[in-house]
Amino acid sequence: MADSKITALTELTAVVDADVLAIVDDTGGTPITKKITRANLLKVGTDIAAYTHSHALGTDTTGNYVATVTGGTGITSSVETGETAATTITLDLGGLTDDSGQGDTSGWSTGDFLAMVEGGGTEKKIMPPAEIGIAASDDTTTLTTGDKTTIMIPRKMRVTEVKAMLVEATSMATFKVDLQYHATDPTGTNPVTIFPAATFLEVAASSYSGTQSSFDDGAAGTQSYYDMAEDSFLVVNINSIGDGTPKGLKIWLLGYWN
Repeated sequence: MADSKITALTELTAVVDADVLAIVDDTGGTPITKKITRANLLKVGTDIAAYTHSHALGTDTTGNYVATVTGGTGITSSVETGETAATTITLDLGGLTDDSGQGDTSGWSTGDFLAMVEGGGTEKKIMPPAEIGIAASDDTTTLTTGDKTTIMIPRKMRVTEVKAMLVEATSMATFKVDLQYHATDPTGTNPVTIFPAATFLEVAASSYSGTQSSFDDGAAGTQSYYDMAEDSFLVVNINSIGDGTPKGLKIWLLGYWN
């Protein structure tokens, strides 16, 4: 065969074990060109068994990998070793610290939240839910305007909704209730109305319940919540009884301990 560049040779696209390749032997001594079959070049047996291929992850490699898995608070893990190892991660609520208390030590503090899963499977976190029911009157006495009852807020609370009900409704006019907030002295003369200016918790005529979810933001605007401090006070004040003989006023504060 005449001299020819390797790049000028006909390309072989289907290689079999008997095909021969050129190889240079003893490159560190007396180099000599020899031939070797594909089968011998790729031979796996006692010759190659003497070689080990060890790679230290993170040292000899780059990229992302998990070195180990360690359980944390409320989480346990079972770590196996080996190339096909399977690690199990388990939610362990029994491992959480018992943080319940008495009196003002309520078991939670500002910033705490509860984890929950909605019906559709969406995970979310919420502050501990809070509800306070207020009986502002008995069920048989016709209601009149003015202050009816005062309650203390037992711990810091964010109110997001207020509901009212009547045992006996008005017939033609709206029943209106104001909730007046006192930070310290419930007998003070300058209470803060928690609802926006000129608005109230209302029960429409011929209805038995009403809801208010808009609150004063302290700057002549509105917001979707009202924060009340621990050991503050709330006075229930009837602004208008509408008409008829409404009776049995009950109020619920709904929101979160925060």
